[in-house]
Amino acid sequence: MALAVDARIRASSNGARSLDDVMKALCRRARDGGSRVSTDSLIAAFTKETSPEFGELVTQWIVTGDTVSIEPDALAPCLALSFEGRAPRVAVAPGAGDACRARL
Repeated sequence: MALAVDARIRASSNGARSLDDVMKALCRRARDGGSRVSTDSLIAAFTKETSPEFGELVTQWIVTGDTVSIEPDALAPCLALSFEGRAPRVAVAPGAGDACRARL
């Protein structure tokens, strides 16, 4: 689920924000005497960073236990995710530049 949420936050913010940023903000708020991190606060934060539709999808994953769907470009631009049979496969993305290869 973290991979799917992170990919959507990065896409929604054009790479400016990530799941790490959202989680750090939630933890900082809780530490500074704000509300505790809860299922509701997680879903609200993910919805704010992405869209109401994605927030509903996250709710289904967390609350009802629906299967998490991961987009094939979730690891772009450096890695490609494919699904062959039941096992996901990760590989260096076609056309990944030297900067991507250096980060691997």
